[in-house]
Amino acid sequence: MPRHSLQVIAMAVWFTATAFASDAVTELETRPQLLPGDRVLLGTVEEVRSGQARIDTGEVERRFVPIGVRKEKGLLDLNKGDRVEVTVNDQNLLVDVHKPGETSRHRLVQGQLVGPRATSHDKAVIHTPGGEEESHVVRPVARSKVASIPLGVDAVFLIDELDKIVDVSVGSEETVRRTAELWRKKLPHHSNDPMTETLGR
Repeated sequence: MPRHSLQVIAMAVWFTATAFASDAVTELETRPQLLPGDRVLLGTVEEVRSGQARIDTGEVERRFVPIGVRKEKGLLDLNKGDRVEVTVNDQNLLVDVHKPGETSRHRLVQGQLVGPRATSHDKAVIHTPGGEEESHVVRPVARSKVASIPLGVDAVFLIDELDKIVDVSVGSEETVRRTAELWRKKLPHHSNDPMTETLGR
């Protein structure tokens, strides 16, 4: 085979590998961070009325999602017929809702709660392993879980796009990630099921 042809083939393989790696990085960057026990339910908007979207996720009961959650983040309104991804925590409470393909910029913050905390539990101060302190508003869905964590105990906090705490799990980030991996391996794959549950997408 001529040397020129070999060079062309080598370049083609390199470009393909580079493109694949780039796509993989982009996919990982756009996947939302989740905690063990969090689930993503695929559903369809049946109706939008009185500030809420009624969503069919294939469960017995319909899910009602406040549309204000999306407006706060500057996301497009939900309309009848829209496909959506509804994230719920281990207590089956709403964490987030997105349309497929929308970027979800969740992040995990490891640290310990430091006191004193507000009696309403609407704010929390996290002392990180790097010695810094971060103050975050706690969304109502996460207040009971945050309030149940003793001061000084290692925990991992799920922060949403508005820099608010939406979920929390006790343990170090490494422990949480390991637990999430075990959960993923235990979850059945239902490619044809109207309700798909995933972790750490």
